[in-house]
Amino acid sequence: MLYTLKLNRKFIFKHLGDDLLIRIAPAKVDYHAGSKWQSADFIRYYLDYLPSSLRYRGRKSLRRIHKYESFFYDDKLFQTRTHIQDTYKYKKTNSAIKAFHKINFTDCFWYHELIKELQTNGIAIHKNIKMYKKEEVDYFFNNYVFKLIESFLKNGFVDSISNEYGTCVIDGDKKVLKSSSAVHRFCMAKDLGISSFPLQVIGISKSVYYSEIKQKTIKETLLKLKEFIKEVEQAHSASVGCIKTPPLTPSAGAPAP
Repeated sequence: MLYTLKLNRKFIFKHLGDDLLIRIAPAKVDYHAGSKWQSADFIRYYLDYLPSSLRYRGRKSLRRIHKYESFFYDDKLFQTRTHIQDTYKYKKTNSAIKAFHKINFTDCFWYHELIKELQTNGIAIHKNIKMYKKEEVDYFFNNYVFKLIESFLKNGFVDSISNEYGTCVIDGDKKVLKSSSAVHRFCMAKDLGISSFPLQVIGISKSVYYSEIKQKTIKETLLKLKEFIKEVEQAHSASVGCIKTPPLTPSAGAPAP
């Protein structure tokens, strides 16, 4: 029991580090599994009903707790999954890609969602980007969304210009499931046929742990875990099957803001 409890995320991240980062073809990932903090989601839900000061303290405390979540999760935690093409974020990025090739974002679903948010709340937000007027939303599309699409088409995923890696979990069938972080970028890369996208493995099915990874000692288990992750990475790479990245059309690009 103590053996298994020791294998929490903090312990695994410390000992495996970059070995948890896999580079896979987004086309090989079919489902989104939701939050990367599944075991604490019910607590997060109730925090939303508290005053802002208490909500902030609660979420800050949760971040500390998250480190000690088990790296090997109960399969039932990620049973609820959504096909990536059916997610809200995919719908937004897909509409942006279509707008990019038309060189016009005025009929883009994502654009209209931001405009609607701006009109309703007086502010539209994407991550830490805050937009207070329509011209700022236009600028966001020209200089963030369209530039990102253009960069993907020209260079694929470029580590140096990304400030975060996405996360994923591996289910009982050894399939990669996308979890939160960098979901917009991942959906965009999947739609564009990008052949390599980095994801950090933050959890693996407990059934796989017991059937294929667990060894007599923690040291042996860590070595087996490293091998297992490499196998999964290979199975989800672009070399297994044919994936082609669509060319950047000569006319594609963003008009000046």
